[in-house]
This record gives sequence, C-alpha cells and structure tokens, in this order.
Amino acid sequence: MSRVKLLALQILVAVVALALWQFFATVEVFGKVLLPPFFFSTPLDVAAQVVKWFATGTIWKHLIITLWESILAFVIGSALGVLV
Repeated sequence: MSRVKLLALQILVAVVALALWQFFATVEVFGKVLLPPFFFSTPLDVAAQVVKWFATGTIWKHLIITLWESILAFVIGSALGVLV
C-alpha cells in the first residue's frame, strides 16, 4: 500500500470518528442523545476551547505542569523499577 493511500485512509478514519462523535453527542437516536452532554462535549466545543486556551495563553501553564508530571513519573517509575 502506498504512503499516500495509507495517509488518506488514516485521515478518513479520523474524520469518520469525529463525525460520529459529533452526531451521537448532538442528535437524538431512538428518542435520546447517546452521548449525554453532562459527560461528553462535542468535538466542535472541544476545538473552540483549545483555540480559546491558546489565544489567551493559559494553555502553556497547564502544558508545563503536565510535562513535569510526566518527567517525574518516568524518573520515579524508572528508579523503582531498578530497585525492584
């Protein structure tokens, strides 16, 4: 399979997954929304929030904290693994 065809299929899978998420989060199927808004947002709302975070600059603080947590988890996990 060529790289272009593989990339096209990967993009298609992503688009279909996002479309199904949007559909099931907004449209009633058999009388109820299958992805209730209390638990699930829509992909459009998520994208809008991410854009807002980048526009206001608040995302960087959260990304730094997440990076530090990941580094600490790796270091602690590696040290405990060596000790065990």
